[in-house]
Amino acid sequence: MVLMLAEEDLKKLSTEDKTRTHTPINTVTLNQILDLVTEDTVIIKIDVEGYECKILSQYLSEPNKKVYVPYIAFEWDWIRRDNFSLCPEIHQILQKLEKAGYKAYKEGRIYNSIKQPLIDPLKFAARHYRIYNIVYIHEDALQRINKSDVIF
Repeated sequence: MVLMLAEEDLKKLSTEDKTRTHTPINTVTLNQILDLVTEDTVIIKIDVEGYECKILSQYLSEPNKKVYVPYIAFEWDWIRRDNFSLCPEIHQILQKLEKAGYKAYKEGRIYNSIKQPLIDPLKFAARHYRIYNIVYIHEDALQRINKSDVIF
C-alpha cells in the first residue's frame, strides 16, 4: 500500500506513527531532476494525482532555469476539482505560468489546440468540456509549431 501525505500532514504525525504508517521514500523536486538533464530542451508531463501545484510552484519559483521547457502538460481534472485541497494556490500558479510566458491549451493535436487558447482554465469544468489534461505552451514554442502530428 502506498500512502501519500502532504508535508504539513506528515509533520503532524508522531515518530512512531510515521514508521508504522509507511516506509519512508526518498523524493526529488522537478528542479533537481532538471539539474541532471543534459539536453537543452525538455518537455514536461506531470502526473502526480493532484500534487501538480506543489511541483509547478517550486519549478516556477526558480529564477534561473537551466533548460528550455516549451511544453508543460498535466492532469487538469485533479487540479480543477481540488477534492483534497492539494492546490489551494492554483490562482498563483496560473499567474506564474502566464508571467513566465506560458498559455493554456487543451490536450490534443497541438496544431488544432493552438487555434484557441484557454483564457481562464478555472472557468472550465473538466468533465463538461472534456478537458482532462492541459498543456501550457511557452510563447517561444508557439512560433515554432507547424502542422505536425505532435500529440499530448
